[in-house]
Amino acid sequence: MKLFIVVQQLTVINVLYSLEVLQLEAPPYVRLGDSFTMNCYFDLEGEKLYSIKWFRDTYEIFSYIATLSDSGVTSVAKSVPGVHVQSSRVLPDSLSSLVLVNTTHLSTGLYQCEVNGDSPSFLSQTDTKKITVVECPTSPPQISGLKADLSPGDFLSLNCTVHNSSADVILQWKINHQVVEDFDFLRKYPNRFTGRLYPTILGLQFWVKKHHFREGKLVVSCEANIPVIYNASTVSYVVGRYTEPLQYLETKSSGSALWASTLLIILLVL
Repeated sequence: MKLFIVVQQLTVINVLYSLEVLQLEAPPYVRLGDSFTMNCYFDLEGEKLYSIKWFRDTYEIFSYIATLSDSGVTSVAKSVPGVHVQSSRVLPDSLSSLVLVNTTHLSTGLYQCEVNGDSPSFLSQTDTKKITVVECPTSPPQISGLKADLSPGDFLSLNCTVHNSSADVILQWKINHQVVEDFDFLRKYPNRFTGRLYPTILGLQFWVKKHHFREGKLVVSCEANIPVIYNASTVSYVVGRYTEPLQYLETKSSGSALWASTLLIILLVL
């Protein structure tokens, strides 16, 4: 009986006192040299806050220790490569926020927010997001292999290339302003470049058919994207023209039919 009561009391404590990190907001990509903000939202749910800690990979970059006055004691790392904390903000019951500046490639990594509860439970919750610092392309994508005289029965073969990026760029083809979703039309090229900056290439290949033309034209374009930090596109190119020949149906007028019938009657009478 005593054991049952103890277990029941512990269950009640676990129900009443819990802690949850609701969300860590952070951009997946950051442009080289730019600043970025991370927000860690949490809910104490009756728990008392003991500390908040931020990490980049295995390095602790910021800590906040709660005090009775709610002012807290903060500590910021000064010697972690690629991490320069410009400012911080803490709301002891719901939020911790960091602003990092002067990003370099060393700023790339896994960023973690850790929220720790006070006695008696000392609960701990974390959330982690990967942030990649990118040197973006300095120019829009380019299309190679362009022709302007394609007709039904011809084979279209084009490449869309974006140069000088330190991360893979998402490329997307459009035909007549509609995104190409048929993977059989797309050709992906493996990255064999070993330098820090490299191109990303996506091919477009298919046999041209009549239904590929809209209002007599076959139009292609390409878009390049790195979420949040880079978006560019080519102009739209007309690579073929075709108009379906008009079909004429030969018919006889009712007047002609009447004349033929009248002539036949006259001939029979004679």
